[in-house]
Amino acid sequence: MTEVDGITQLVEAHREGDDAAYDHAMELLYSELRRVAHRIRKNIGGNPTLQTTAVVNEAYLKMRRSLGAAENSAHLLNIASRAMRQIIVDYARTRNADKRGGDMAHVELEESDAAIASEAEQVLLINEAIDKLAAHSQSLADVFELKFFTGLTDAELAAATGTSIRSAQRNWMKARAFVGDYLTSD
Repeated sequence: MTEVDGITQLVEAHREGDDAAYDHAMELLYSELRRVAHRIRKNIGGNPTLQTTAVVNEAYLKMRRSLGAAENSAHLLNIASRAMRQIIVDYARTRNADKRGGDMAHVELEESDAAIASEAEQVLLINEAIDKLAAHSQSLADVFELKFFTGLTDAELAAATGTSIRSAQRNWMKARAFVGDYLTSD
């Protein structure tokens, strides 16, 4: 049994009236979010200004409100990936606004600042691509979110989407190709 499945069982126990189960689920959820946040930082280039703890704390707060609504582990993973995506995109928007000057005086960017600004733009483009993919196929957008933002293995992705491993791999390839095409189109 995975940690996420354990959280799902604890959420179900909480629905049946076990208040201690909810607290334990939140403890497990926090450690799972830390693992996911490390994966996300790796996926977006390990930006040193994006602190894992800050991402985890924000996601934890977002998910705490939704935890009782989680129906199963797949739904819980979808909630986690959406929370992480929202946080990363909000962070990128802030960085992009700062890059454009915000209410600050214009100064020349250093090389490291340019790299951070480039990452922010890339995250925003990925977010746009996911939105376009969702308009085409919500299930493929969910696959991309789950794989990219939570770093699920093929087996975990298959379990989360209720498909075979081979179908999960095919769906990931389709979703990744769509996003890749979007990112490279003019």
